[in-house]
Formats: sequence, C-alpha cells, structure tokens
Amino acid sequence: MKLYTLALLGGITTAMTACAPTDTAQMATGDGMSGTGTQSEMSASGGTMNSMTNADSSVSVVEMTSGLKFNPSELRVTAGDTVEFRNNSLFAHTVSTMPNTDAERATVQLPADAAPFDSGSVPAGGTYRMTFDTPGTYRYFCDPHHGSGMIGTIIVEAS
Repeated sequence: MKLYTLALLGGITTAMTACAPTDTAQMATGDGMSGTGTQSEMSASGGTMNSMTNADSSVSVVEMTSGLKFNPSELRVTAGDTVEFRNNSLFAHTVSTMPNTDAERATVQLPADAAPFDSGSVPAGGTYRMTFDTPGTYRYFCDPHHGSGMIGTIIVEAS
C-alpha cells in the first residue's frame, strides 16, 4: 500500500492510499472509472491528518447514490467528527465546495473560518473522508451532477 500526501489551498492536506488490486474499492485511473483501490481523507480546518479506520465511533456515513443524491442529504455532526462519503453508485461522483459555475457558487455555503474542499473524482466503490473541525453549515455538491440536484449539507455543532 502506498500513501500519497498533497498540499492544497488554504493549508489543507489530503491523503490518498492506493491498495492492492484485490481490494473491493476502485481507484480513479485515466477515465476515473476503474483501477485498484482508494480512500482519501481531508480536514476542513486544514493540515490535520486523520485515522483511516472504520472502527472510529465518530465517523458518520453519507452515501453517494446512482439516483444522483447524497443520502442523507443533511447530516448533523459534532466538531471534530469525520464524515465518510461512500460511492455506492455505478459511476464517479465528487464532494465539493469549490464551484465552477454561477449555479454552483449559489449552492455553496461554508463557515467563515473553513477552507473550501474538493474530493476529486471518487470512483464507483470508492470513499472520501473529511473531518469537520469548524462549527457551522457546509453546503456541498457533486460537480458532474449538480444540475441534477446532487447537493448535500453538513451541520457541524460545537463540541
């Protein structure tokens, strides 16, 4: 297994692990739809690397569905909690607060002190983890499916 670390905007660090081809998840390759295994993770307050275990009781799950929805569409968590976005659909999705269009800009909402984030392409069977440290409302979207209403909200309450 290899760990890749990338520095992004606003001091955010993201990590991605590439697993053996026998892994059941898939990793984006040239077409974003096939490959070997991936899990990526990011902290909304920047710079924090998080545990990538599923045994963590403070991990909530949001599913990315073939029906072009985040399920649940709204989730409440406590500051410091991690949300795992699971792509249970047959095609790639994203989790983003980095708009490219006026319609996406009108959708996005972030707390004043939170840095924007973007998962990049999460292939079918892939996951993306994000730790939300800053209280407030995070309204995000799936870039390729924003026009179909694939929008979600995370409400982070102070601990």
